[in-house]
Amino acid sequence: MPRRVRLAGIHNGMRRMEEIIPGQFKEEIYLFPKVLLVILLAAGGFFLWNSIRHFSLSEVFFILIVFFIPFLFGKMAVTVLNGELRVRFGYFRLINFIFPLSDILTAEEVSFGPIRDFGGWGIRCGRFRGKPANCLTMRGNKGVLLVLRRAVRICFLRTDNILIGVRDPGALLRALGKRK
Repeated sequence: MPRRVRLAGIHNGMRRMEEIIPGQFKEEIYLFPKVLLVILLAAGGFFLWNSIRHFSLSEVFFILIVFFIPFLFGKMAVTVLNGELRVRFGYFRLINFIFPLSDILTAEEVSFGPIRDFGGWGIRCGRFRGKPANCLTMRGNKGVLLVLRRAVRICFLRTDNILIGVRDPGALLRALGKRK
């Protein structure tokens, strides 16, 4: 039976301990808490400001979009479990990407510029090191560059280079068991 170890994770600036089996990986990355707070305060202020009159349909639609976008895209969970690398976005985990470990040829720890290389954070496509690449990131500038056996389409680009932004790329590499 594999020995269990404790792994420290970070949840909104607070440390949280997770028990995992060696060779597995779990990391949850959240939207900047200050950004989320500003979005929610803006939506609340809009409600208060308009409370004395009736809302139009466009205003209600705008408020719903502003309120629900952080819940759809405000969290990214990266796990390595049962021979798969899974990347999930949102608190409701509506957006899932699953990569079988057997399809990963190489994995390499990299630093990147999210804005320069991909135009920001999130589910992005762009160019990294002169090659087309897809990027799955929530915050930060460190990650793991995967080269897959076959090309996949994540946003509008079909490529075999996938960059996954994580806080601890070394731990993800150890769980993947691959190094370039």
